Amino acid sequence: MDGKALQIFLNKGCKDDEKMKNEVSTALRLSSDPAKLVLDAMEGFYPPHLREGDVEFKEVVVKRSCNLLLEQLMKISPTIKPHVRKEATKLAFLWMTKMTLDNQHRLDVLGFFNLLAAYGLASAFDSDELISRLVIISGNRQTPEFLRVLELGDKIPGFIQNLILKKQPMEAIRFIFAFEMVNRFPPETILRDYLTGSKIAARKIRRRSNSFEGLVESVNRRVADLMAVLKCVEEYKLETVFSPNTLKQQIKDVERQLSIRKTKLPDLDSKSPQPNLREKNRFGP
Repeated sequence: MDGKALQIFLNKGCKDDEKMKNEVSTALRLSSDPAKLVLDAMEGFYPPHLREGDVEFKEVVVKRSCNLLLEQLMKISPTIKPHVRKEATKLAFLWMTKMTLDNQHRLDVLGFFNLLAAYGLASAFDSDELISRLVIISGNRQTPEFLRVLELGDKIPGFIQNLILKKQPMEAIRFIFAFEMVNRFPPETILRDYLTGSKIAARKIRRRSNSFEGLVESVNRRVADLMAVLKCVEEYKLETVFSPNTLKQQIKDVERQLSIRKTKLPDLDSKSPQPNLREKNRFGP
């Protein structure tokens, strides 16, 4: 099986589960040159127009398959021949010029860093430029490993500061604990600033739309933020700084605002939007 055939095989049944990952890992270990095999399979990433007969695979399927291959190649860490590394470097530079740096193109950015990590190409790129791109996938489970593998340790404080400035405090705290920088970036300060900003933002929403719908939006925003802090406190054992019971009570108090308002609006139109008080945490994994 050559690289293109391997890519098509994965596209037909690409599933992000352990069984598929193990099968890919086994196939790569059996290859005489797994690094070359995977590099050949990257053909469909840009542009993502791999076909088999009259069937053209969806862009997202092709990119997930490529990421799966690169991830498993990085795990088995094979010897990479000089000419293969040279080809991978050319692909990486091409990849960088084609990348769109926004949340809608995270698979592209993830693939780029999987490529750098799998083929050991970090030294060919400016470290500050790499850090600026890593922020796009800060929520990905592999990002802390990318920082280690690509030897960007001296850039981690700036990376964390960048996340804080971009209003991504939960992601910042994840990296603070991953790289043991609690003393340099106290989580309690970050969380308090976040809650203060959350309260201000909720008030602005209510003032902007002085209606029941505005109250619903304000409450949803505030509850989601409090729940994000609660999850963070429980995950990183910060109970001595923030009481989980106090946070839970605050959530109940905020939710109660809607109940009080409803009692004052007995003729509320049944078509009014219903609040999604347990809105999924916007800072989830």
